[in-house]
Amino acid sequence: MKTFQKTVGILIVCVAVFLFSSCIYQKYLADVDPVVVKELIRLGVVPTSVAEVQQREIPDLDAGGTGAWWGYFGYACEKGGYDLYSYAGKTVTATSVDIRGTCQDQKIKINVFSDENVIVCTYLTMQENLGGAPGVWPINSEQCGY
Repeated sequence: MKTFQKTVGILIVCVAVFLFSSCIYQKYLADVDPVVVKELIRLGVVPTSVAEVQQREIPDLDAGGTGAWWGYFGYACEKGGYDLYSYAGKTVTATSVDIRGTCQDQKIKINVFSDENVIVCTYLTMQENLGGAPGVWPINSEQCGY
């Protein structure tokens, strides 16, 4: 009987956690492409703000000028297992949302570039208005926890 009660208790906790997580995702990611939501759930991130979604053209990441800044994103994507370079000159959907977690003691946001039903890249950056140098990290960086 004790085993049954323990199993039921664990099941209730699991259902409560699932419902709570679903509510959080629904609240903050209501207007986000389902493929991106699926990726965020797969990664286990917890959003803490409403997602921003916009269309972005990826510049030539190897060029100077605008592309020079984008090189940081290309590097972070590459280290995270993605190939942003192959999307140069293409327009992608950029989804950005603050999440629970830190990189080098800085609050972070997750950024996802997608193209139709494909995740092009996922990387982490500092949340805006925190001061200091802008940080860009691969999704799998050991300096980050979420």
